Amino acid sequence: MGIGGSKILRTEFVVRCPLLARNGLPAGRTTNNGQRAARLCILAGLLLATTFATAQTKPFSTDQALFLTEITAFLEEADKKAARPFIEETFAPAWNGAFLTGAMRIKVVEVANYMLKKRFEAFPSFRDYLSAVAAFATSGKSATEFDAWMASNRTIIDGGRKKQFSDFIAVCAGLFKDNTLYASASTVWKSSSNKFTFAYDTVPKIVFERMDLKCHAKRDSAVILGTSGIYYPTQARWTGRGGKVTWQRAGLKPEATFAEWAGAYEVPLKSAAFKVDSVQFNDPYFDRKLLGRLEDKVLAGADEDNASYPRFES
Repeated sequence: MGIGGSKILRTEFVVRCPLLARNGLPAGRTTNNGQRAARLCILAGLLLATTFATAQTKPFSTDQALFLTEITAFLEEADKKAARPFIEETFAPAWNGAFLTGAMRIKVVEVANYMLKKRFEAFPSFRDYLSAVAAFATSGKSATEFDAWMASNRTIIDGGRKKQFSDFIAVCAGLFKDNTLYASASTVWKSSSNKFTFAYDTVPKIVFERMDLKCHAKRDSAVILGTSGIYYPTQARWTGRGGKVTWQRAGLKPEATFAEWAGAYEVPLKSAAFKVDSVQFNDPYFDRKLLGRLEDKVLAGADEDNASYPRFES
């Protein structure tokens, strides 16, 4: 636009503000003081937004039926199409089911009110939290474990890092449902056990005793047998100790050809690959165990005939 256009804009500024129009002012008009009208429009919008924010920050009731009504309305205000089936099919059956006691429901509401105070979004944060509650109710875990999880939630929220809590709660839903630690469009990591505890130092962590850690990706899979360790859900990072990998995927007998170790190792679960720097390799071809390095990766289309992993280097 040429420089001369600025003069036209100063004298023929058009204001279109439906907020002002609803209050008896014209939605569009020509004015010699367009900047002032624009400021009024912005102020009206801010006032309306403040009104909505105030309505949404009213604490949820601890009454069982009333909370369900309130949380349904809260989610529907954000996304009515997604909220209704989620409440009816996922959350309400668990909320009204036999697992949750009155005291446990109060803890659920307390965390929800913590989230409301910290201004968490209805989607995905509240949806993920309620999904985790529903999954816990059908997981077979105990009331004591539920209390420990609720305490972890409050600790993380008190830490003031919204993204940290959002990441944590998204992991919990999958963990309670089917032992999933991490899931993306291409890679899924799961535990063979639902035995774990929650802990927190500077970041949340989930502690596992002995289990098998499995990776599924690209129609292939890998597994670390007999390991234990800590999962850091906000970092998608696993730090383990001890384990065993066999060459069964390559068609070799798992009890004959394998690598094992007792030391520490680390796996970035966003990847479908991992390395262990110090392992002992066993195979009938050799008359003794070999010391070396293990590398494993899940690849598309791999089978016994063309498997190139696991790999051992001495």
